[in-house]
Amino acid sequence: MQMSQVYGKGNIAQCYRIAVTLFNEAEYEEAENRFGAVIQQGDLDTPDDAAYIINSYYGRASCRIERGRKLKEDKKFIEALDMYDKAYQDLSVFKSKFEELQETLRSDSLYDEMEKHFVTISEQMVQLAGEAGDICARQGQYEPAIQWYDKGLLYISSQTPIYGDILYAKADAVFQLGKYEDTLMLLSKFEDELSDHGKSSNAMLFAGDIHRIIAERKSDKTHLAEALSAYSKVVAQHPTGADVELLKTALLEKARCEKRLGYMEEAMAGFKEVQTYYPDTSYEVEAALEMADYAFLAKRYDDALVNFDRAIKVSKSLDLSYFVAISYYWMGWSYYLDAARVDLELSPEMAKQTRKLYDKSVDAFKDSIKNSESFWKKEGRAVQKAKELEGYYGESLFRIGRGYQGMEKWNDAIKTFEKIPSRYKKWWLKGMAETAVSKERKGDIAGSLAKWDELKTQITLTNVPDAELDLLMRRAESIFDLQRYDVAEKAYREIIVKYPNSPDDPAARVNLGLALFKQGKDKEAIREFTALLAKHGKNDSLKAPVGNALFWRGYLTARVETDGDFTVNLKQAINDYRQLVTRFPDHVRADDAQSEIGFCTYSLGGSDESKYSEAITEYSKVLQNYPGSEYSDNSLFEIARCYRLLGNESKEEESLQKLVQDHPTSELADDSLLRVAEIHFERAQKDGNDAEREIAQGTYTEVVSKYPNTGSEAVAHFQMGSMAYKFDDDLRISAMEFEQCAQVTERLLDNIVAGKDVPMDLDVAAIANLLLRATFWQAESMFQLAKEGEDEAQPPEVVKEAYGQARGIYQQLLTHGARLRTDFPDTTQNLYNIMGGSELDIPIVGEAQYMAARCLYKEGDMAGARTGLRNIKAPEKLRLKAEYLLASIAYELGELDNAKNMAAKWLNSSVAQDMADEYSVGIQVLQAKIALASGKVSEAKALALDTWALFNSVDGLWEESAYIVAKCYQNQNDMEKARTWFEKIQGSSIERWRVVARGALLQLGE
Repeated sequence: MQMSQVYGKGNIAQCYRIAVTLFNEAEYEEAENRFGAVIQQGDLDTPDDAAYIINSYYGRASCRIERGRKLKEDKKFIEALDMYDKAYQDLSVFKSKFEELQETLRSDSLYDEMEKHFVTISEQMVQLAGEAGDICARQGQYEPAIQWYDKGLLYISSQTPIYGDILYAKADAVFQLGKYEDTLMLLSKFEDELSDHGKSSNAMLFAGDIHRIIAERKSDKTHLAEALSAYSKVVAQHPTGADVELLKTALLEKARCEKRLGYMEEAMAGFKEVQTYYPDTSYEVEAALEMADYAFLAKRYDDALVNFDRAIKVSKSLDLSYFVAISYYWMGWSYYLDAARVDLELSPEMAKQTRKLYDKSVDAFKDSIKNSESFWKKEGRAVQKAKELEGYYGESLFRIGRGYQGMEKWNDAIKTFEKIPSRYKKWWLKGMAETAVSKERKGDIAGSLAKWDELKTQITLTNVPDAELDLLMRRAESIFDLQRYDVAEKAYREIIVKYPNSPDDPAARVNLGLALFKQGKDKEAIREFTALLAKHGKNDSLKAPVGNALFWRGYLTARVETDGDFTVNLKQAINDYRQLVTRFPDHVRADDAQSEIGFCTYSLGGSDESKYSEAITEYSKVLQNYPGSEYSDNSLFEIARCYRLLGNESKEEESLQKLVQDHPTSELADDSLLRVAEIHFERAQKDGNDAEREIAQGTYTEVVSKYPNTGSEAVAHFQMGSMAYKFDDDLRISAMEFEQCAQVTERLLDNIVAGKDVPMDLDVAAIANLLLRATFWQAESMFQLAKEGEDEAQPPEVVKEAYGQARGIYQQLLTHGARLRTDFPDTTQNLYNIMGGSELDIPIVGEAQYMAARCLYKEGDMAGARTGLRNIKAPEKLRLKAEYLLASIAYELGELDNAKNMAAKWLNSSVAQDMADEYSVGIQVLQAKIALASGKVSEAKALALDTWALFNSVDGLWEESAYIVAKCYQNQNDMEKARTWFEKIQGSSIERWRVVARGALLQLGE
């Protein structure tokens, strides 16, 4: 933008002329200063000065706009926004002053120029606001973005194109804040007032997306219908088959809405239209998958397979491995379910077809796994689609195994099930069960029951019919007690077949059902209990077996997997329990049954929240009708849970407090008091309420006082330690609480090893886990204390001692880990599962090994640190930490080539980009230090400058790179530059670096 030069009288005119000249030469910073001088030195009441002053506001704004744009290009967004804000203020002042003094200024030679500026200033302010808003939005600062957009909208007519652009940008920012209704209100203006605007179709599509999101979150068909209407309008605005991305998206989403609303004919027509007009595109892939899904759910597997096959072919041509993996997964399911359907027909001539279908299912699931792995290799595992594929991977392996079972390839099935990684817990566990089934089917059965087989032979040989039934019952009961449930099942079946009318028949049938239940054959168990009730159910004299059958049928019906509506099962279970309670009120399981009625009613609350209130009523009957019941404490606990789900924290706390008061020795009492503490702590966090925080602290302290040497005491200490660490930043208190938690857990484990009494529900693995975690966080607290001391520039010997104390605690953790492996071999694997580890590689143990070595490094024991790091066998990220520190040690020991190679290898790691800034910055700083120590001063300076530029706003990350830059300039004898950089370091918030900078500046002064 050119500005005219006006020659006037005095210093003001001269300064103005200089400013204009500098502006026209693009010397914006200097021009800004000159315009500023005119504004500061001039006097609006002086006629000769007024025009220069007012026009200088405009000139300074123009300088600041240009500087802001340059800062934006340099990605210095905070500084750019500051410039834009100042420019906007200057333009506002110019506008107001010109309006105020317009008549006075008419005679001035600058008037015509000022009038031109005034005419265009609103447009400039709008453009400026739009640019600033866009910068904020790109940085995720949506509230400031909205404020800027609103500034722009103040000065522009809704009839101009830029009005719609800014309005759309504002709508997007509001959307990013999750204010969907407000966004819809803004977007509606495009339909009501801006229908001719270039973004009107985009706005309509955007509105459809928002309605769809709301519909998905609220299961609201009204919003889904609104989404359909919006997408339909977008489609109507474009010619059929137009090559417009907006139209393709709208057509696909329109069909999806129709499908979800049940308009299947219209939906399928829409998907076919996508396939017809946009073949061999990702849109066709998604349309084919939607059509396949519809056919799959309708059990039209042949139609589903046709569409899955088309999706696969197009996805492969477009290199869309994600969609290929998904398509193969569902293709595998289609083959598998079709095979299962044929298998159920029990037609021998269909056996060959069944095996073929299972075989195709196996191949499809294998292809799904292959393409999932291809996608992960290409895109990594952090993106959302990669995480979605994780959900399919474990199940695909499981389904491959099931396919082999269908083909009776037992060895292949076993191998497949054993390949399922433990991280896919659900499928890993299911695979274990199916491995057991497959081994049994192939005849691999342990022979530990030889003595019982021998007894059976003796019974047959001696031919003592009067004793045979008793002996068979005893054998079956003993086998059952030995938990050999499969053999027990056969034994009870034999009794039922051989002695169908004996007095033991009801008991044998109950135990047969229980043996099936213990094997996980819940549906078969339900059938056996039903058979017992059909045969003996009306006989009230058989209170014990009939009552047990009613109880266990209800229990299993409430928990068995079903393809139908599970609420039907729960209601059937409630009927069985009510019959037991009504017919046999003094049955040994009557109170248990009443408690189970509460549980089933509670479970119905998932689909009907009012059931939680009914569940409270049912659990209360346990307290009223069975005051001495062993389930009284559990009923109070569950009543509290229901109140929690109803959002009534006061009643929840009341029930928990009653449990603690009425059942102080209950195994749930300490858990209840812990939950009371959590209620108050959650309130404190939510509302920032110090009073609630104090109550939480006091309740945790009460847990410690009332329930010493329990898991709950340990948890209370841990929570108080966490509060101190995370929220109070009181590392000394957190270290003390974590230490007390570790002491309590260690005493519990000592008691277990010594065979002393411990609570029956004590989870050894959970306690062991807590011991490791508490010890780790005690060490972390102490490490952070040492780090604080280092940053505060405490004496080196004090800092070393502090790191040594932290190291001692990390080493305690390693000792605990070794002890756990020795003392609790039977529960070790459970411990690993909780820790998320595998084999003997517990991540928290590996982290402790690393931190102990890090302490040695801080203490100056490089050899010890190196030895410790080399012993670490841990996940890749932890190994990367260790390699980072090993590279640093090599540097400290003067092994520059070794350190350089290690640093380069570190940066080339596939997971390096996921590492915390502490490491990614540290390795770059290390490279600069190596270069400097190797005499490559320019290389060192370039590396250090890059690192400083990236992290100069993060205290603790930029100082060392700045120090290296200063040392490089010092090496190059540019002492002025070196001084500048040392002075930067003096601005650090960390005293340690300020001390370093002061020392360096003193040396420069010498």
